[in-house]
Amino acid sequence: MSASGLAEDPMQILDELPNLRIVILLLGSFTGKKMLCKFGGFPKLEVLKLKKLMELEEWNVEEGALPSLKDLEIESCSNLKIIPDGLRLVRTLRQLKLAKLPIISSRIKENQGEDWIKIAHVRHICTEE
Repeated sequence: MSASGLAEDPMQILDELPNLRIVILLLGSFTGKKMLCKFGGFPKLEVLKLKKLMELEEWNVEEGALPSLKDLEIESCSNLKIIPDGLRLVRTLRQLKLAKLPIISSRIKENQGEDWIKIAHVRHICTEE
């Protein structure tokens, strides 16, 4: 989705689509501040990309959400404050790219950042400032 201008959390609608495997939210697709991936949502989602969601400040992932997620990319979401706690429970996650996230860059430093524990289980992690 690109340039949709949704103010309401798109995850609340998209997670009801049981066969969805890829979600890419780009610049202008979501203009709200909070997103939630709830329990049981996105049962088959394997790829999630969040790029240039400039207003996004908070993303929550409940336990039991995203049970099939393998590839996550968060890029240029400059107001995102923390990595969701629930990501530590997504054990299927194999690839994680975190780029141009000024607020959380210090929080994801290997073995020392506050959010490192949430992503330490991921096999391949790429970070860019």
